[in-house]
Amino acid sequence: MLEEGYEVQVSAAASASYTSYGDDIALRRMENADAIITTMDQIVSELAIDWTTPNGSKLSGILAYH
Repeated sequence: MLEEGYEVQVSAAASASYTSYGDDIALRRMENADAIITTMDQIVSELAIDWTTPNGSKLSGILAYH
């Protein structure tokens, strides 16, 4: 997707590695490829855009859940 010009955001907590070392390497590789490393909270917040809208209200439940 990066090659196609998309902005790619990766949640740092969404790794499938068995070790923190593996997590670090995977995140570094993605960052070196120009992916944006962020948190799930930040991704959800950016999707909400406006917390006063119906979609914003729905997304706030995701933040409260985890």
